[in-house]
Amino acid sequence: MRLERLQQIIDAYGADPARWPGAELAAAEALLARSAEARAALAEARRLDDMLDAWTAPAPDPWAAQRIAGAAHELAQRRPGLRERLAALLPFEPVWPQLAGLAAALVIGFFIGFGDFAEPDAGDTLDVAGIVLGISSWEYSL
Repeated sequence: MRLERLQQIIDAYGADPARWPGAELAAAEALLARSAEARAALAEARRLDDMLDAWTAPAPDPWAAQRIAGAAHELAQRRPGLRERLAALLPFEPVWPQLAGLAAALVIGFFIGFGDFAEPDAGDTLDVAGIVLGISSWEYSL
């Protein structure tokens, strides 16, 4: 067995040879008997195992979940929504309704101004609703 393989076994199974794979146990013990470097690696692993065995987990905090939920709620309240982000980008009040009305008036004006309509006689009135909607005056007067 090589030192690298022994190090892999120690890293995976710890310093206790009783936990090592049985097929490699004899080869690992032979390497430990002849190599000071292998023994040093095993001693380091034993110190780590002893520290892990001495460590005790702290008692669970019954209020931890509530504090985490409160912090998440507070963070969600501070995070700006889409409306606030758009308001930050646009330094003026939203004018989209006014712009939509202006655009509609421009489109209607374009069709009326450049439309191919017969000119009314002097006594006739211009039927704007019929022109815009594409119906004749007799259809909606009935």
